[in-house]
Amino acid sequence: MKRLLFAALLVVLSVSAARAELYQFYAITSNDSSGYAQFVGESQLFMEITQIGGGMFSLVFTNASSAQSVVSTIYFDYTPEINLDLISINDGSGVAFTSGRVNPGNLPAGQSLAFAFNSDLGVAANNPSPHNGINPSDSLELILDYDGTESFITALNNESVRVGMHVISLGEYSESFVNVVPEPATFSMALSSVAFSCGSSESANPDVAKNGTAISLPILKKLKLMNSAG
Repeated sequence: MKRLLFAALLVVLSVSAARAELYQFYAITSNDSSGYAQFVGESQLFMEITQIGGGMFSLVFTNASSAQSVVSTIYFDYTPEINLDLISINDGSGVAFTSGRVNPGNLPAGQSLAFAFNSDLGVAANNPSPHNGINPSDSLELILDYDGTESFITALNNESVRVGMHVISLGEYSESFVNVVPEPATFSMALSSVAFSCGSSESANPDVAKNGTAISLPILKKLKLMNSAG
């Protein structure tokens, strides 16, 4: 009996250790003055992080939108005391990314942030990027090796590591996004809004705050409309 209890405890601990952390992104550009392109990215782009052993992490980027949008480039910015190496790129069906020199070399508008985004590592969709990028329902997995004085998740949460995305084909627009730390309550609301994401083209100005909440102003407005309609 003791052996069974011990084995069960090991299973619980292993599952807990492999628990995934889910992140959203916030827009740092407003090329679409209506706010709709920013809303699509903020509510439908996700990064799921799972530790797979030692300092190795799996980062899965998913485009959950039904609206046309393509993640063309992913950037990583981290402080000098951190080492972050790309081990492999696992393309989802219809997705083709490569590492090395990406164009543009830095997240568009990343320098405009109060804490400027300077890319240390990047991956980009092969040409033509609208075809090979992360389209709706597509995903991409990156395996990274992390070495730092704090955990990888802690480094993300205190912005020692930041992840940026350049998203194209948002209608006629492109926008840039940076990861935010999800608030448990508001993040569950964001997940519930996935099916609603393309049901409205309401004009709104996005709330682009450096340390803002997981859901920006346009998303909150659309959630309120959805709740009042119910």
